[in-house]
Amino acid sequence: MSKFKEAVQKDVFNVFLNIDEFADDHIIDGKSMPAIIDENEAGEREIKYVGYGSGTYKRHLLVYVAEASFGPLPIIGRTLTLEGKTYRIHDAVNESGVHAITLEAISSGSSNRR
Repeated sequence: MSKFKEAVQKDVFNVFLNIDEFADDHIIDGKSMPAIIDENEAGEREIKYVGYGSGTYKRHLLVYVAEASFGPLPIIGRTLTLEGKTYRIHDAVNESGVHAITLEAISSGSSNRR
């Protein structure tokens, strides 16, 4: 691994997923781990809120979590529990040792609610 790649890896875990910097402890599938939950990035990826019928909508959020904490990349379509709420995995990619997992839940009420 190049020195640059090593430096990036250290930054990912020592800064980006550090609970004293950007991440917070979250309960994912019953296990506590540092993660970042980002509803804004899901919007940037054009999957933020999608109308699903009268009074319902699909809520999407993006979760960043270390592969070392979470384990293998999850399968798209399976369920995942985040803070006691169940979501379906809409997309999942590994970005340099960090899983970027897009979660989806069908909810009722206003899609402007966060």
